[in-house]
Amino acid sequence: MNAEENNRTPGEDAELPLIEAEPVTPGAAEAPAQDGAGRGRGAARLLPWLLVLLLAGALLAGGWLGWQQLRGLQRQAQAQQERLAALQTQLDRARRQQDERLQALQQAIDGLRQGDRKRLDDLEQRVETLQQALEVERERSGRTPRDWVTAEVAYLIRIASQRLRLMRDYEGAIAALQAADGRLRDLADPALLPVRERLADDIQRLKQAERPDLVGIALRLDRMVAGLRPLPLRIPARERGTAGVEAGANAAAAEAAPAADDQSDGKGWKGMLADAWARLRARVTVRHYDETVQHLPDRERELLLAQLLRLRLEAARVDVLRQDDADYHRQLRAALKLIDAYYHDEAAHPLRSEIEALDRIRLRPPLPDVSGALTLLQEIESRRRLQAGEKGA
Repeated sequence: MNAEENNRTPGEDAELPLIEAEPVTPGAAEAPAQDGAGRGRGAARLLPWLLVLLLAGALLAGGWLGWQQLRGLQRQAQAQQERLAALQTQLDRARRQQDERLQALQQAIDGLRQGDRKRLDDLEQRVETLQQALEVERERSGRTPRDWVTAEVAYLIRIASQRLRLMRDYEGAIAALQAADGRLRDLADPALLPVRERLADDIQRLKQAERPDLVGIALRLDRMVAGLRPLPLRIPARERGTAGVEAGANAAAAEAAPAADDQSDGKGWKGMLADAWARLRARVTVRHYDETVQHLPDRERELLLAQLLRLRLEAARVDVLRQDDADYHRQLRAALKLIDAYYHDEAAHPLRSEIEALDRIRLRPPLPDVSGALTLLQEIESRRRLQAGEKGA
């Protein structure tokens, strides 16, 4: 500004219009000064609030930016977790596939091993069978006719023992022992005479052995059950023994009653008392028992007793078919106890005798031992081989 004023020429200053200044009064000069001071104080008061607002806005803007950044980080973290979960799923799937492949391979290897082991076992079994066959053939090639006969006799004795123990086949055992004795007879070796004697004893004991007819026993029980009829029940012994005495006493009391009537007419109250006593004795009977008195069963109980007896006999018949000797005798003895407890002796005597006869039969009597001849034969043959070996040495 000063340079421009200095560069102006006097002519230019003359051309400017002249403005007349108004006179300034003292009051007018003080008024602007007071307005400026008021404005300065108002600006000073607004400045802290402006700063607070600016700071709050900055904080809000910073918080919003931070929240946006946090959201972005969370989204990134979530995306990262999803990628990690997907990778973990893929890894698990790959592990499962790998485990399945390994398991399949292991199963294939185990199958191959089992197949190889089975083939080896088959080969070993074949080799063992061939060795046994070779040993049998070697033994057969070295046997004499006597050895063949003694082996056949031993086999027949074993057959007899097995049929007797397992099947209780007496006839089959006798036939086998007789066949063994026939082979020894054809051999005609004096050294084997003790074996023939033992075979004869065994055959005789088998022929004389107790052999229950199981089918016949079952049929007897079946006929007994079919022919079972209601039997009269037992009357207590004390009542049978005292019935005659009580009848005599009642008759005497009845005869004494008219006499008491005749005496009561002449003796007053004593006669009346005697008459009352006589009549009471005729109507009332007092009995004394040493044990508890059992009441006679009614019709329903009588039917139940008959059915129970029938069931006992049926169970015994089933035990005969099962060859259960212990339960067979238990059922028959229970039937005998039932008859003795509830039925009349004379009426039930035939049935009781039949049951007692069946109870004396043993369904499985002890079996005779027929293995003694085999043991004796083996001892004789062992001594003979030992003597032959000593002579050969």
